[in-house]
Amino acid sequence: MTTHVFCIHCTLPQSFCICASAPILTNQNATILFHPRELERRNSSGRLLKQLNLIEALTWHRLDTDLEQKLDQHVLLFPDDDLAGAKTPSTLSRPDQSILILDGTWQETQKMLRQSSWLKALPRYSLRQQTSNYLLRRNQKTHGLSTLEALAYYLGEQGHTLDRQELLQFFSKFQVQYKQLQNTGQLK
Repeated sequence: MTTHVFCIHCTLPQSFCICASAPILTNQNATILFHPRELERRNSSGRLLKQLNLIEALTWHRLDTDLEQKLDQHVLLFPDDDLAGAKTPSTLSRPDQSILILDGTWQETQKMLRQSSWLKALPRYSLRQQTSNYLLRRNQKTHGLSTLEALAYYLGEQGHTLDRQELLQFFSKFQVQYKQLQNTGQLK
């Protein structure tokens, strides 16, 4: 049985590491708020963003009052169908405004919103409907995007089409490598 040394960034075995092909984003006004369990998942697309693109990353805890103060000027990136009639801007009020992306399963992100009233109160931005190409998780919502896809599509809507394209290509490469390793029994 072969044991692998895994890359701490992309979580793939070192011999399959894709970190050298990670894009450098020109627009990094984004913060990822992780559900605590998400950081443990090898197939987390938010983890790829956190490690490879130097985007600010924080871990959510329902009792952490410092998060509320730190993130109170952010706009929450969240889908329309989960907003119960909230108005969503087509552009941000300020070009330098930071976007906040919740990272976790759909059930976990719903829990984050339910247990943190300050998150629920943030202004929100909803993407135009996009189709996900996320292949690494079961029970995905029909139009549920991975964290990386959500940021890529958001950047595209803000006019950063090269960042969008490079992120999606990188994510595709990660998924192909991950699935190949999973199919050969090298990832569980």
